[in-house]
Amino acid sequence: MTSDVKKTYFWGHLSLINTAIGYGIYVGLLFISYSSRTELICSINLLDSFHRAYTMTKHRISLITMALVAISTAFSLSAGPAIANSKHNLLEQSLVIKAPAKLVFEGIQQSRSEDPTRRHMVSHNQDVAVIDEKLSNLPIIGSAHLVYKEIEVPFKRIDYELVESDKLKAFEGSWELTPLDNGRETKVSLKSYTEVKICLPFAREMSGAQTLKDINRRLGNLKHWCDEESVRISHRHNQSQLAQSPGKKCLEDDSIQIEKEPIGEKEEQH
Repeated sequence: MTSDVKKTYFWGHLSLINTAIGYGIYVGLLFISYSSRTELICSINLLDSFHRAYTMTKHRISLITMALVAISTAFSLSAGPAIANSKHNLLEQSLVIKAPAKLVFEGIQQSRSEDPTRRHMVSHNQDVAVIDEKLSNLPIIGSAHLVYKEIEVPFKRIDYELVESDKLKAFEGSWELTPLDNGRETKVSLKSYTEVKICLPFAREMSGAQTLKDINRRLGNLKHWCDEESVRISHRHNQSQLAQSPGKKCLEDDSIQIEKEPIGEKEEQH
């Protein structure tokens, strides 16, 4: 065996060993990164595509293996939750609404039926409501249909979680209400996490951006409703006071007459 043949043989086997190690690390990281069997299968299919493309090349260079390891590491770091059954990293936004917590809570309930073409309430038993909703203009998947339930703690919080969906793997979060200024104002915090079923690089990041946009939209809609409802309540209160004012005036006139009568009697006696 000539020297050149030995070198080729050596580097060829070394490249295969590096490739095997790289694939092993890649698959291991996929097991850690993905808790869903569907995502794992998709990722293995993606790995197979890499393998077929690699074997078709004329030279098996170990740098490709290193690239696969680097990609898998970036994937695992960007995937968010790394271990099955771990809590998701919920996105959160908050704002202060100049309304009592009871009114804000009723506003959240009212939002369930404000747009029947998009969202409607399936059932509401005690403190658990089931909502059917259609989402549109979503990144990657376009639209999605989902059914989720909301668990109420009256005037304090509402937790929601996914029941079923055609394209979403996760949809969960909570509304939290904190009274301020002796109950005249309310701090509203909305936490949410959404994850699609499709397995693509940076799918979670794109879902997160859409989730944050949706959080701001929902908070804005709630504030708008509460502001308008506060104006309506104030208007009704003013009308009620005006309706009662003539009666109060008559009572005040009668009391003046009653007070004046003793004074008149004293003048006549004098």
